[in-house]
Amino acid sequence: MPRTVLVIGATGILRPAASLLSSGGDQIVGVSRTGGGGSVAVDARDATTLAAALDGTTWDDALVYGPAVSDASLGYVRAATRGRCVLVRTSAAADPALGILIVPRDTLQLGW
Repeated sequence: MPRTVLVIGATGILRPAASLLSSGGDQIVGVSRTGGGGSVAVDARDATTLAAALDGTTWDDALVYGPAVSDASLGYVRAATRGRCVLVRTSAAADPALGILIVPRDTLQLGW
C-alpha cells in the first residue's frame, strides 16, 4: 500500500531519496526553500510558516534534512507523522571533537 511521505530537503540532498520513494509508489510531499520540482516552497526552520504551508496535512512517514529545520519545526513534523520520522544529520551534528557522541533514535548520521 502506498504511503504518503513528507520529505524536507526534497530538491536538495534528499532528492535521490524522494525520487526513489516516488518510483516505489509512495506519494511524496516535498518541502524546499525554492519550491522546485513540485515541492512546497517554505523555510522549514520556521515552525509556524511550515505548519501554515502544509495546512494541517498529516503523512505516514517523514524524511527530514536536519540543517533545514529548527527544533520547533521538527517537533511539528514529528507530531504530524503517523509513522517514523527519520532525521538526516550532517557530520557537524555529531562531531566527537565537540563531545557530541550520541546519535538519537530515528536519526541517520552522516560522517563521523
